[in-house]
Amino acid sequence: LEPCNHTGRTPPCSRALVRAGVARVVVGMVDPDSRTCGAGVATLRSAGIRVDVGIQEQLCQLANEAFTHRILHKQPFGVLKYAMSLDGRIATDVGSSRWVTSSRARAAVHALRSASDAIVVGGTTARLDDPSLTLRDEADAPIARDVLPIRVMMSRELRDTSLTAKLWDTSAAPTL
Repeated sequence: LEPCNHTGRTPPCSRALVRAGVARVVVGMVDPDSRTCGAGVATLRSAGIRVDVGIQEQLCQLANEAFTHRILHKQPFGVLKYAMSLDGRIATDVGSSRWVTSSRARAAVHALRSASDAIVVGGTTARLDDPSLTLRDEADAPIARDVLPIRVMMSRELRDTSLTAKLWDTSAAPTL
């Protein structure tokens, strides 16, 4: 991503690179933030630094997809995970919904979760399924990470939500 050119929580990266005497900077993509958006590259070039822009740009766009979405649309980036059986159902007639997908699909979900800031579940699903909403490996063992995604339950009311629900066990992961 293009080095920033504004002061936020930290001073401008573009000016730090100039002060450091860097000779060349490779930029995968221009920063979509209006406070930088080409200004970082301009600062570097005006200081005589060689700047190459657009190197592996598609990969950079993919790596920065959530950031770019937040900057351009002024809203968080969300991913919907939905599992259903071949007949279009999400549970059996008796309400069982455990393991509708394959172990490979579940592993992909946990990889997606590990790259997320939050995991959201609806109140009905939380009440009926009592999900952990944690990071687990293929053997269903917890995955340790310095910062775990926050578990969020969205419900109009907390009726019938068991006080012993897995979501309330904040030793497993934080819950909002």
